[in-house]
Order: sequence, then structure tokens, then C-alpha cells
Amino acid sequence: MTDTDIADAISDALFETAAIWDARLREPGCDDAVNAAFQDWLASDPLHPRAYAEAQALWDALREPAQSLGGTPPARPAIARAQPVRPAARVVVPDAWMKMPARPKARRGWRRAMVQAGSLAACLAAVIGVWGWQGGFDDLRSDYVTATGEHRTVALADRSRIDLNTDTALAIDLGDKARTAHLYRGEAYFDVAPDPSRPFTVLTPAGAVRVLGTAFNIRLDENDKGEDGMIVSVTRGHVAVMPTGGQGDMHADLLPGQQLAVDGGRLGRVGSFDALSLAAWQKGQIVFYRAALGTVVAELNRYRHGPIVITNAAIRQLPVSGVFDLRRPDAVLETLRNTLGLHVTNIADLLVLMS
Repeated sequence: MTDTDIADAISDALFETAAIWDARLREPGCDDAVNAAFQDWLASDPLHPRAYAEAQALWDALREPAQSLGGTPPARPAIARAQPVRPAARVVVPDAWMKMPARPKARRGWRRAMVQAGSLAACLAAVIGVWGWQGGFDDLRSDYVTATGEHRTVALADRSRIDLNTDTALAIDLGDKARTAHLYRGEAYFDVAPDPSRPFTVLTPAGAVRVLGTAFNIRLDENDKGEDGMIVSVTRGHVAVMPTGGQGDMHADLLPGQQLAVDGGRLGRVGSFDALSLAAWQKGQIVFYRAALGTVVAELNRYRHGPIVITNAAIRQLPVSGVFDLRRPDAVLETLRNTLGLHVTNIADLLVLMS
């Protein structure tokens, strides 16, 4: 069978079983009995090792930022082993290694010290990498930070107001001649108090938004290539949007009811937006009208601890309409399951598989 044939032969149920095994083997309490049961399951069907390898690759892809420093994503791990590397598992040393001549004791001790130092450095790098990937660097330089699922309103000394959505980091500098906000990640709604002597500028990784007094929303995101992007939506007043890396006077002017996306240093077309849907998140709600399930899940993942993964591509385009409570993401998940007849598996409160 080809790789494609094998992948097609792995059912959703088998994949979910393999994912559950992967979660059990990663738990600190994994013992010899669990390992033995896993080996029996692995050997009971030729498809089980491949299903486990795919589940392991999925888990590693979700955890891979822990393997990098400073948020630089590593290459996707190759599926190359049927025997897992897991906590509490027995390490099997190849016979060829056992036949290698022993090193002198002094050098062996030096090597052990170097290995321990290298391991410590690797662990420290992994911890820093996870911390940085989860927004630690942004949090350090920010004045206001929201956690996943949190919503916060900030009142500034100049009478401006800023609503921060989930997982957002923001720094504010109110100077005598200018007011500057640094939006490092997330989404925020700015209601800026007019002050002609002090223009208000929002700087983001994707570009800048300059105003005098107005109300607008900025949502930061990345495209499929990992390039910085943002969506700017204006509800009152007038703003100028400039992309990062733009040449000369490259900018776009937006009026009330208009929206613009900036993607990888490129300005999109000016369009309109649904003001009610935009304002919904400030009330703890999310609104969809015939949106694809894949889009709904991607949005829901912004507000929930632990990712939701759709394992069946056939359901990604199922239409979803409704107004949902963002403060109860698991209740939204249950509603989707009941109304669409989906199968949902919750693994150790860390991963949800939907099919």
C-alpha cells in the first residue's frame, strides 16, 4: 500500500484511539503496565503504528514551539518511528553501541559533565522558547495584557478608552506632542479622544494607524506564510493605515464603515464590514452567519485553552449560524456537537478532536 492508501485506511476512530494513547504515554504517571498495554495495541494491527505516528506528529506540531528559541518555528517532525519516545518507557540500546570500547574514566566524567551542561542549556532554551512563543517577550514590554479568553477595558489619562480582546498585549506612551500605542499581539478597539496637538498612532508588527480622534478596531494575525497582518475597521472618524516596509507615502484612508486588511506589507482593498459582528466581542459574544465550521473553530481557538482540531476534512465547510457566548467556549463546542451531529473527543483537557 502507498502512503496515501494507508492514510485513507486510517479511520477517524482509529486516529482518535491513537491520539488517546499518545496522551496517556505523555502523562507523568505512565508506568510499565501502560507501556505494555500500548505495545500490545501497537502490534495488534499493521495500521496501528502508522496511526500512532500520525497522532504523534499532530501532537508534536502543536507542541513544536517548545523546541525553538525566540519563537522561530522548527521544521515539521518527520514520521519515522513506530516505537515512541515517551515518559517512563524503557530505552533499548542497539547491540552495536554495546560493543564500542569504553572511554577512560576521566574523559567519561568530563563528557558526562558536558552532556549535563548541554542538557541544562537545552532545557533552559526550551523553557525560554515556550515562554517567548507564548508571548513572554511581548508581556514584558507591555503595560496591559489579557490572557486567553479575557476581556479588559483600559481608560487612559487623555480620556481615550481601549477594549482589549483575548490574548492581547499593549503598551501606551502619552507624550506632550504625540500619543503612541504599541499593539504587539491580539485585538483591540480604540476610542480615541480628540487632541489636535497630539496625534494618536498605533504601531503594530504589520503597520501603523494614525488618527486625531476616532474609533476603530485592529486585529492582528499572520497569513499562511507566517507574515504579519492586521485588519483595521473604522466605526467613527477617519484613519490613515500604513503597512510596515511600505515605500514613500504608501497608505490608505478609511472612513466610518470601511475596513482594510494589511498582509505581509501589502495593502488590501477597502471594503465594508458588519458593525454588529465587530462589536460583539466587546460584549463577550461571537456572531456567525453561514460561516464554515473550520472558520468557527479557528475563531473559537482564540478564546479557549487547548486547541480544537478538525480531523475530518469533510465537515470543515458545514455552515454555522448563531450568536455564541465567548465566556463559555466549551458550551459553544457542545452546541456545535449537538446541532451538527459531530463526534468530539476531549484528550486530557489539552486537545479536542472533532470529526
